[in-house]
Amino acid sequence: MSSQVMSSRTRTGSRMLRCMALACLVGAGVLAAPFAPEDNFFSAAYAQKKEKPKAKRTETLSKPAYEIIIKAQEALQAELDSVALAEVNKILSNCSKYKPYDCAVAHQTRGYVYANQDNYRASAQEFEAALSSGTLADYTALDLRYNLAQLYLGMEQYTKAIQSLEIWFRQAENPGAEALFLAAQAYALVDRLSEALTYAERGMAKALEPRENWYRLTLAIYLELEKFNPALPLLEKMVTNWPTKKEYFSQLGALYQEKDRHKDSFAMLALAYNNNLLNKSDEFVRLAQLYRFYDYPYKAAKILEKEIGAGRIKKNKKNWEELGMAWLQAREHKKALRPLTNAAALAKDGDIYLLLCQTYFQDEEYAKAARDCQNAVNKGGLKTNGGTAYQLLGIALDNQDKKEEAVKAFERCLDWESTERDCRRWVRHVNSKIEYERKEIERQAAVQADAEARAKKQEEDINRVLQQSGDFGETIDQ
Repeated sequence: MSSQVMSSRTRTGSRMLRCMALACLVGAGVLAAPFAPEDNFFSAAYAQKKEKPKAKRTETLSKPAYEIIIKAQEALQAELDSVALAEVNKILSNCSKYKPYDCAVAHQTRGYVYANQDNYRASAQEFEAALSSGTLADYTALDLRYNLAQLYLGMEQYTKAIQSLEIWFRQAENPGAEALFLAAQAYALVDRLSEALTYAERGMAKALEPRENWYRLTLAIYLELEKFNPALPLLEKMVTNWPTKKEYFSQLGALYQEKDRHKDSFAMLALAYNNNLLNKSDEFVRLAQLYRFYDYPYKAAKILEKEIGAGRIKKNKKNWEELGMAWLQAREHKKALRPLTNAAALAKDGDIYLLLCQTYFQDEEYAKAARDCQNAVNKGGLKTNGGTAYQLLGIALDNQDKKEEAVKAFERCLDWESTERDCRRWVRHVNSKIEYERKEIERQAAVQADAEARAKKQEEDINRVLQQSGDFGETIDQ
């Protein structure tokens, strides 16, 4: 199992499953059907039954009770709960004067009033009283049993809810998706996950358009039971149906990782970005890293540049370096310089300055290369790269005709075994150039001195000849 899926399950586990089940319960409402004007209070959960169960003879209300119940129903529909209670209490305060069926319907009606007031405990007691009379029509009792299960779920009395549902399912024909998911919720809430999954899968098959919370509950059960194969197509439908829900993209990406479908996992993260669902710095950086991994460095660099500029990615050493490396991988060396310089300034060691030095070398900018190699060795912490930094510094200095400084740099890199051999050659090479230049200077000085000596001698010879010519002229004159 992938670490992402395992860590998610470890963190959430049953708590997530419980939240999903409770969310389904809240989304459905505690009672699936509102109060109906007739005495059957027909539930939407039972709406898909093929036919009514075979029933005993249907009871009818006595005329006095009928008039009271009608008034109570009208008050309840008008949200006049106190009026409705006052009406049904006329029967329940003196049941001995009414038929058992009249009292059962009064209990049922009062139960709906209490449910309307969110007094679930009192509502459940009324429904139990109505059912225990044994006078309600079978289909009415069936729907009331379903409502009772909902109430027990709302009160977190899950065992009683399951007991009511088990009775209901034994009697109901062709139950609808709502009922199946109510059972799935109840079983999930007591960690009876295999039974919960059975009902959830039946509910998903039954529903023409499953609700989102039904998908969520089914998915939570699959993940808790580590049934990743059926969870995968379910999540794929969820991503399609609810493309603005970030959590579904994240979960699907994690499942793809679990199934070693790493490129599909990357695609989910990219799609979430395109849908504007990402909002954390680490998410943007992770996406950029994946683009680089799959050899799309230019796209990675553009995302990082955009999100850093927008302030959605933190401006720290790691992220500046990530942007610089993306540009380098995309062979955009000049664009890499600014983010790498920012990263180098924030770094604790000189490694990024060394990278900058190497980058400037590619464009033969030796002065800048020497500057950043010097920055690298000054900042330190280079570990095994120290020799490389000094070697590159020496080469950069040599290319600027700073040979004595270059020799000093090469001599420093002799301290690293990885560069000792090459740097020793560089020392000899640069020293030989220095020696050649020294000898050339001496040779040129000697040539100059010889030329000057010859010129001086020639001048002396000319002067002597001129002197002799002057003496000869004087002799003739005499």
